[in-house]
Amino acid sequence: MKSKQIYSAFFLACILGLFSCTEMTFEEGLLKPTTDTELEVSVFNDEGMIVETTSFTAPKGTPSSSIESRGNKNQIATGDYQTISGNEYLFSAIENKGGVHGEWDIKAIWGSYKLETICVSTNEEDGTAMVAGIVTEVFAPGILELDYIVFFRVKDNGEGANSAPDQTSRLLVFFRNYRQNYGTLENFLANINCANPSYVANILGPYEDRIGQIQVK
Repeated sequence: MKSKQIYSAFFLACILGLFSCTEMTFEEGLLKPTTDTELEVSVFNDEGMIVETTSFTAPKGTPSSSIESRGNKNQIATGDYQTISGNEYLFSAIENKGGVHGEWDIKAIWGSYKLETICVSTNEEDGTAMVAGIVTEVFAPGILELDYIVFFRVKDNGEGANSAPDQTSRLLVFFRNYRQNYGTLENFLANINCANPSYVANILGPYEDRIGQIQVK
């Protein structure tokens, strides 16, 4: 009876214009805001220039597992390389029975950061991997900030004098407003992750040669 009274009052308030009925839903006698906010993603290059900021409808799903158990097991991508702009990257991205592990150290003309790896997805057949991390420390401020999520791709072209240089995607992307859509990192990774990168896969651009070593296993 109480729920019906609350619903009747809410319906009357909608008619009188006291509430925006298009922005609220009614469930079990409780008013709950909808979550249709679009997810913003920014794309930047090796020089630290944001070349595009766009938004897309955030995919919504229910987390079915923890971050540590997502995707295939025993995947490894590591790298220690420089870009033509002089930016230095040192990263490790490992997923095994113990979960997802790894850190990144980035020393770039657009800032200096430490990130924690949050997912990795490898393809041993072509030596590629998608890697993502979350900014945990900012040593020199720049384009990234604490809690930003960063994605990029790497390519291991083998070892030896006759091997082509290892490569990474020409562009990197970051998410900064994901908590508005998902609330938690786990919810974000339930919908967008290295094995299922959604919109990210379309905007990273081609690969470019790097100076150093990248290994994908």
